[in-house]
Amino acid sequence: MQRLVPELVRLTGNGPCFVWQSPLKADRWHRYFPKGYRIIAACKVYPERGERPRCLSWDPVIFWSGRSLLKDELPRDWHLADLGPWDGYTGDNPVPCPRPLAQVRYFCDSIPAESILDPFMGSGTTGVAAFLAGKRFVGIERDPVYFEYACRRIETAWKEHGHAAV
Repeated sequence: MQRLVPELVRLTGNGPCFVWQSPLKADRWHRYFPKGYRIIAACKVYPERGERPRCLSWDPVIFWSGRSLLKDELPRDWHLADLGPWDGYTGDNPVPCPRPLAQVRYFCDSIPAESILDPFMGSGTTGVAAFLAGKRFVGIERDPVYFEYACRRIETAWKEHGHAAV
């Protein structure tokens, strides 16, 4: 982290920077980031599956730069409660509860960037939120089923909202 963080700050021009890390160790991470960064962690519930017990995962951890519009609105560390009720899904995607669109849209609106990259696109919620916020979006998903589903969701948003995205 001592070498990674300065490079992230340099590459983003002290702009917003997202880093996924689990389990959450916020107190350890703050020492690496410049003053003004905020850590936002969302708790997901992984359901009981076979002999594996039900467990929680605090990720993604999001670090916002000093240039973020959120820096004055959020406390130093912000933990979101469980992102949504577990609906019984036990498929292969490691994120059984997609993030609420309104929550992700709030983050996308707050980022002073033209483009958003989601390297773990899943069902495409970040892509839809980025589109609605008028941002360009690049999504990466290794599972072809989720990739196709995400593409359909983003295309539907594009059709329903008048092709307003850049």
